[in-house]
Amino acid sequence: MVLVAQQLTIRMILMKKLSLYIFLGLLWCNAAISDIAFTCESIISPHQKWNFSFIRIDDDKTWVKIQGDYPLETDGYGSNWSDMKYAKEKDRRLFWYEVVKDTEFKKIKGLHIDSKNEQGSALVFHLLAPPNNDVNYLSIIIFFNADYKKEELNELEKWYIGAKNEPEDVYSYIPWEFFFDAAHNFYSTRFAWGQESWEKGNWANLSRAVCK
Repeated sequence: MVLVAQQLTIRMILMKKLSLYIFLGLLWCNAAISDIAFTCESIISPHQKWNFSFIRIDDDKTWVKIQGDYPLETDGYGSNWSDMKYAKEKDRRLFWYEVVKDTEFKKIKGLHIDSKNEQGSALVFHLLAPPNNDVNYLSIIIFFNADYKKEELNELEKWYIGAKNEPEDVYSYIPWEFFFDAAHNFYSTRFAWGQESWEKGNWANLSRAVCK
């Protein structure tokens, strides 16, 4: 009888642990990326580290706060509204975009670009996925001097400037949503990955990082 009771007790403990693991797994599966704060380390520049944190707007929209030695800023982003990036979550991946001028991207260490792309603005694409002990953040810079046209960039830049001129407030995201939708539509329908596209000078790597 004692042995049977011990076996039942052990079985109950194992069942409780299993239930807890299942519960925690479901929590993780349902958690939005923007519910997590990340510490990132570049695999391109090993000494480059920064933090991502978020201010949630609603279920799929968030402000991204970036602090540390981030590739696009030598001193990193702070927590001012003008420094934050508007992002949307799609299929448990967080996307955001920005337009940068040549005076900004020329300062980026290690960025190798075609000479024809040294003048003018460019679009920066960011993607952050859930942590998986591997690269889960990437950013690239997209140029508009080969397959992509200046008119396309001008349209994106118009939305971007309009959004940046909005008052700095957590609720002033609607102009950013217009810019995001235009940029994400361009990425989804026009942009092509791959060696051939890279060799044409359509895009270049900015960063790859492991974020946990």
